[in-house]
Amino acid sequence: MTSRVPPNSSLEYWTDITDINTAKERILPNCPFGPSKHLLEIVRILSLGDRVLDFGCGIGRNITTLKSFGFNVVGYDLPNMIKLCKELVNNIDLFDKWNIVKKYNYDFIFCGLVLQHIPLFALQEYLLDFQTMSKHMIVYGRVSSDHFTDKLVYDVIRESGWSLNRILQAVPCWDNKIEDHEMILWEKN
Repeated sequence: MTSRVPPNSSLEYWTDITDINTAKERILPNCPFGPSKHLLEIVRILSLGDRVLDFGCGIGRNITTLKSFGFNVVGYDLPNMIKLCKELVNNIDLFDKWNIVKKYNYDFIFCGLVLQHIPLFALQEYLLDFQTMSKHMIVYGRVSSDHFTDKLVYDVIRESGWSLNRILQAVPCWDNKIEDHEMILWEKN
């Protein structure tokens, strides 16, 4: 099993984003600002008022849309991304300190295009924390990782105590090839 390593695979790539223009250059060319077109798949399974953690919320691409549908949304990301997100979105709880975020319970944790960028040990730690925070997790992203090639991201999710509930959507990659992007609803074992 091989993993392609895109330029956005290092922590430095993400922490170097300190202004909106750099964010637009690095994040938005293939993902225009505004909600992911796949977000409606998520909205269909949530209930009005559900508390949703947008893990790896970036500059807020999906947060305002989730809030507009009546969900209580909380965003978490790296400090530089939260700073930029606060410039673009209002009236949403945004955090860059994991020890604060993990103290709360959520109806759903949404991980959009983020888990594939996290090194194995850190990913395992987050997934174990998710177990104490929610019964449901929606993951949208690549199945392969930027950091490990001996297993898939979804193997790590299963090993961390999550069961696949259903595939919500198989999604073409940005260059319109059907690759390994999927949106999957996971349930805590």
